[in-house]
Amino acid sequence: EREVFRSLSTVASGAMPVNLQLPRAKLLSTCVKVIDTFDPKKTTVDAYIQDSEVLKDKSIGEIELKFIHQVFYGCIRYQKFLKLFVTSFLYKCPTVAVRSEQTLYMILSYMLFFRLE
Repeated sequence: EREVFRSLSTVASGAMPVNLQLPRAKLLSTCVKVIDTFDPKKTTVDAYIQDSEVLKDKSIGEIELKFIHQVFYGCIRYQKFLKLFVTSFLYKCPTVAVRSEQTLYMILSYMLFFRLE
């Protein structure tokens, strides 16, 4: 778990770790909020990113904003695969996996499969 959080700054910037304005846990929770509040029936992905109330928080720095955008676009792009993986994870590990954390698992699995080097 610590390794994933350490990798957040690496994922956001490419290869070099950077100092973030937001704590990593807050960054992940912001990603969860952005994904959970997106409704594809009401708006497009690009329009939602432009108008999202969650992203208007002044404490979100430029690097964090870029990271959130990349995670959001990636999770939407690979949504079918990620949902399948998370559903399988919840089925295989019902004692440790919490259903209410599905979006967090989707984000972490996106980072694991597509972003970590």
